[in-house]
Amino acid sequence: MLTVPVVAVGNSPGIRIPKKLLDQLGSLSAVYLDLCDGTLVITPLIAPRQGWDDPDMWKGAALNAEDREWLDATATLY
Repeated sequence: MLTVPVVAVGNSPGIRIPKKLLDQLGSLSAVYLDLCDGTLVITPLIAPRQGWDDPDMWKGAALNAEDREWLDATATLY
């Protein structure tokens, strides 16, 4: 457990999260904040499609008949 001071950030109080902890969470652009039984909980906001370009995520994935039908369909413009 780390102790960090509450500091002024403009007109608001704030805390600085040590880089060592942020590095363990990965690249962040935003977080969720919640208060549970008097404890501040910070949860990383993960982009909905984060990791989709990772081939390991799709190992063992297979197309079903409906997927193949959609992929083989000819697009018609009206």
